[in-house]
Amino acid sequence: ASLWSLRGVRGGSLLLVFTLAAVVLVGTLIAQVQVRLGEEMELRGELMLTGLREALANAAPAQVPGVVSAFAAEPDVRLLLVIDADGRVLASTRGDLVGDGMASVLPPDRARAVRDVHSRYASTTRFARTADGYESLLPIELMPEEGGLHHRRAALLVQLDSRRAELELWTWTQRGALVIAIASLLAGVLIYRLLHRLVLAPISHLERTIEARRHDEEATAREDGPGEFAALARNFNALAERNRAQREALASGAASLRDSRAQFQSLATASPIGIVVHREGVPVFANDAAAQVFCFEDGAALCTLPHLDVLFDLQDDELGRARLGLFGSVSAHKPWDLTGRARDGGQPRIEMRARSVNWDGDEAVMLQFVDVSDRHATQLAMRRARDEAMGLARLRSAFLANMSHELRTPMNGVIGMLALLRDTPLDVEQRELIEGARRAGEALLERVNDILEFSRLEAGTLSLVPAEGDLRELLDDAFEMQLPDVVRKGLEIGCTFHLPEPCRVDVAPGRLRQVLVNLVGNAVKFTARGEVAVDVRLDDAWPCIDVRDTG
Repeated sequence: ASLWSLRGVRGGSLLLVFTLAAVVLVGTLIAQVQVRLGEEMELRGELMLTGLREALANAAPAQVPGVVSAFAAEPDVRLLLVIDADGRVLASTRGDLVGDGMASVLPPDRARAVRDVHSRYASTTRFARTADGYESLLPIELMPEEGGLHHRRAALLVQLDSRRAELELWTWTQRGALVIAIASLLAGVLIYRLLHRLVLAPISHLERTIEARRHDEEATAREDGPGEFAALARNFNALAERNRAQREALASGAASLRDSRAQFQSLATASPIGIVVHREGVPVFANDAAAQVFCFEDGAALCTLPHLDVLFDLQDDELGRARLGLFGSVSAHKPWDLTGRARDGGQPRIEMRARSVNWDGDEAVMLQFVDVSDRHATQLAMRRARDEAMGLARLRSAFLANMSHELRTPMNGVIGMLALLRDTPLDVEQRELIEGARRAGEALLERVNDILEFSRLEAGTLSLVPAEGDLRELLDDAFEMQLPDVVRKGLEIGCTFHLPEPCRVDVAPGRLRQVLVNLVGNAVKFTARGEVAVDVRLDDAWPCIDVRDTG
């Protein structure tokens, strides 16, 4: 009765509830009918599109306007357009549009959609909802013109008008809403009368009994009412008796609490962990371990401080003061580190934990902490050692990078000179020796490049620069480099390419070529006989390259 007095329920409130329920039902009905209307419009449009598409595909060029005009008699059809690849209207339900250009008939966004249909030859949308109807745009094929051999591609634009169906929906919705409203009002009146006779009157009587109980603890509720209310009265009497017993138990528990506090103080005094209990920064208890951290004689001496601010460097740290509970209760239970201020001027590093407790019946905050100065110093030393090691690693990487650059310059000169010498008049033996020296120089240059790549990776300076590349050309380069080994071993090598050509991808072409050369090269290297096959396909809209071999 204290939460909601049923005596205050009136017929108007109950009727309002039923009216709101009726509004919700009507709204749900409208939403469902609108969804159904959309599904029926889409189904009707799909059926019409199927027939129209078949009719246009089998119609001669001169019959296309007649086919479109025949479908104009379908209900809810607002506009049909057949647009060829040049953007010219071939047929329309509006004769004045035939022969016009697409730009003068359609808005810019729909004209772009038509061009997309011609270029991709795929539906840009199914039936989509517009401001006053539904619209669909899809590709079709027309019979070839006289003397032609190939079917013509065109785009079919269909616009359906849903205003007639929506008007019919609104009429039936109004009728349904009226029926629901009348039924709700009648149900509200009947239920209110029944509720008043069976519930409100007995509850009002029981409420008066409860009010009397507040002034007289010996008063009891009558248990001679209807079945449910008699049980309610018996439960109320039992609850009152239980409350009396609980009050007696609370008095006994207060004595036990005092004994527990004495036991806690005894345990906290002997604990090696520093413990301080305070109310809004004023200490009320501290053990000897806490006093030792801050160089006090004992816990009682620490409790003589006017405020805990003097023990911590928190002048500008409002968050730290809040975590220590200096403003009241705390919500942080995870330990954190902070710097203390001892009486001898020292600054111990402390690992702190705070939690709210009940102290003498009032809310307080208990701080538990240990001195972690030694551990903090060890962590600082380890951090400095790590920084020194990382510095040495960076110096080594820089040295490798510099040396690689210094070696590449003369090596490129040696290889260039050998190439020039190879083009001079030489006998067979000399040419073989120069070719061997050139291959050895290129192998050494490749090792130098590997060292440079390793140093870049270790220094974190290796970067991938995206650029447009042709995936087919990159694969051809990888195959061409392995062709001598393939011919020498008598292997079969092939590629199955399932992507449209040309296949332009945004990658780092040099890096991708290097990966492909390594994969194909390893396959050729470890295959003594058989074949090496490369399969290129789409996997979740991403190019996927599989390299398989029989080695």
